Amino acid sequence: SLRDYLLTKSNILGATEQERANLLYRGGLQIHTTLDPLMQTQAERARNILPDTSVGFDAAVVSLDTESGAIRAMVGGRGIRKNVPGGEVNMALVPRQTGSSIKSFILAAAYQAGAQPTDIIDGRVPCTVPDWANGKPVDKIVKNGYGEMGPLNGPNTWKSTDCGYIRLSQALGLPRLVDTVYRIAHSTYFYAGQPTSERVPFQPIGLLATGNNVMAPIDMASGMQTIMNKGLHHDPYYVQWIDRADGTRFFSHVDQGVQVLDEGPALNTVATLKGVIRAGTGARNLRNFPRPAAGKTGTQFENTNAWFVGGTPQLTTAVWVGDPNGYTPMNGIPEFRKEMGRNGKVQGADYPARIWGGFMEAALAPMPEVDWPAPPKASRVPARIFVPGEECPAKLVSGTLPPMYSTSSTSSTSTTSTLPTSSSTPTESSGPTTTGPAAVVAPITGYTTVPPDVLDPRAPMPSVDLLTYVYLCQTPPTNVVVQKKGK
Repeated sequence: SLRDYLLTKSNILGATEQERANLLYRGGLQIHTTLDPLMQTQAERARNILPDTSVGFDAAVVSLDTESGAIRAMVGGRGIRKNVPGGEVNMALVPRQTGSSIKSFILAAAYQAGAQPTDIIDGRVPCTVPDWANGKPVDKIVKNGYGEMGPLNGPNTWKSTDCGYIRLSQALGLPRLVDTVYRIAHSTYFYAGQPTSERVPFQPIGLLATGNNVMAPIDMASGMQTIMNKGLHHDPYYVQWIDRADGTRFFSHVDQGVQVLDEGPALNTVATLKGVIRAGTGARNLRNFPRPAAGKTGTQFENTNAWFVGGTPQLTTAVWVGDPNGYTPMNGIPEFRKEMGRNGKVQGADYPARIWGGFMEAALAPMPEVDWPAPPKASRVPARIFVPGEECPAKLVSGTLPPMYSTSSTSSTSTTSTLPTSSSTPTESSGPTTTGPAAVVAPITGYTTVPPDVLDPRAPMPSVDLLTYVYLCQTPPTNVVVQKKGK
């Protein structure tokens, strides 16, 4: 990886590949890398938590210094594999579908756009996903999966709701979200405008939030490093300095970094992702992780790729598990079933989280325990983020509305027609009532989606206060009558 980086991904040694090769092989250089031999050994040992299988499932690990982006450990898999053309592939650099681990970047983009941790998204199914078929725009309906109405810093993130994050990504604007992902995870391996001959671009697809785009472990580690480092991004790098044969300095790495996220949004993202480890999908194997840490699981459709990506103020690490030779479902795998149960079904919370925890606990052992600063206090009351066109805000004309939310101050779901005050913290709703007098509502117009040409990361998303009634435009509750325009 270092050799390939110096020859094809960097101009440190010269402007052309021939110049670089001449200097690398004949220049008598002493190259001081960022790799930590002990951490590399610890990463290889952690990778071996994954048992050998007849299919050949493997794991990749990339760990970066959170403050600088220096690559401390990189494990691309077991190494040379039998009966595979080329024999050896570094899976740490191979793009694969990310599953829900991409939601950490969506969350960061939402906070950067002005969202607050107590803002509400609707994670309930069904939800509408804009897509394409036969060259024409179509709508897909997601009808399965977990979901609830609730805050960003809550189960919608911790339990990784698809509809909640599909709606959040649409509210953000997909082109703007793509731009943010490229900036948050930037490196010589991943950047906007990269030739398609080099890799498939990250695209503004409807199912972006479910991880249908591809990113490599080094990309995921790079993006998470930005979040863990309070929004200051550093490109991952291998070389600290290079000396000539006579001992004089030829090159020293210098990178002041780029503040991709404001510190407040980054710290809000960290605080929310801490909940993934403490009470969410990552808790299965990381609940007792001994240090302050934040991260996100990811599991692709049919369990073909599984991820855990997260970090501490000192180290940021991405772990991928899957079949290097294809998108093979990790379901019913005999070796996995024997070792961990769960019918041999691998998710991000399983082997990826275990590998991440095993490596991070060992690598961090000599370091002092450090936590992030507290995130900023909310600057306003909670709001309801919504997607114009799919979700319709409305005002009450007559009758009694069914409840939209229950409040955290009550132990049971509210059954009254009273909406929460704007200072309350909404949680899961019991759903609309189906009896009683109909409420008549009038749609509130004027809300639009974020235009595709708006890439400003701070541009606000469509939102209303919590007292505004919001319903699915195509399927309003049975006891809510929507007043037609002009009435």
